[in-house]
This record gives sequence, structure tokens and C-alpha cells, in this order.
Amino acid sequence: IVRSQSAVAFKTLNPCFSPHTLNYKFVGPANSSLPIEFTLNRFDNNSVASVTISQKGKVVGIAHFRAKGDFPVESRSIKTDDLLRTALWMRVRRTVFYSLHPADSFAVSMFFSESTMLVADTHLYQRAGIKI
Repeated sequence: IVRSQSAVAFKTLNPCFSPHTLNYKFVGPANSSLPIEFTLNRFDNNSVASVTISQKGKVVGIAHFRAKGDFPVESRSIKTDDLLRTALWMRVRRTVFYSLHPADSFAVSMFFSESTMLVADTHLYQRAGIKI
């Protein structure tokens, strides 16, 4: 949940940027019954951000985002009745697709993997009624 909330916080404060790379480190144990506080520090013309996640003044996680202007992937959720599963339709935007080379396939696969986790987590928690 914290990973999704960090991404949503970043996107809310930087609507012209989309998260591109997420690096998250668990620093200490968190308690799901306590509120979570996010502190956002922006660098490099807002294209890099560091989010510190705390509970009662104790740091429990740190996330670092690198962003780019346009999100290179289109995605939307596919409706399902199972709250524990989610399905996504995804594709690379045409403007990005035409600039790719065959050697980029591994990087594209890794990006799809990371963005799928962020988007899927967000959809899953929203459908379950968990506020993020």
C-alpha cells in the first residue's frame, strides 16, 4: 500500500510528470493500525523526488522516484468480480513505440513489470475500499 500511496502522492503534487522509476527501501517495521505520514522532497526541476514514510516520527520507509514528462504506457483496468485479483490492458504509446529498438525489449519488459505493480496495486486497493 505504501508504494502505491507514494506514487499517488508524487503524481498529485506533480501532475505534469509520471513516475518512471521507483526505488523503495523498508527501513523499519510499520504498524497498519497507525497513520502514515509522507514527506516529499523534490530535486532536479521536480523530476526526481524522495518520499520519506513515517509513523509517529519514526521512519519506516524511503522511496525515490525518477519521472518523465509523458507516461510511455497506456493502461486501464479490466473489470472482474474477484477482489483479490486484478487485470490490466497495457500498451506502449505509439510515440514511444516507434523510437524503440529490438535491443530495448528487456528494459521495456522491466518497465512494464514495475508500472504494472504500481497500477495494479492502486486498482486493487481502490476496489477493496482502501483509501490511498
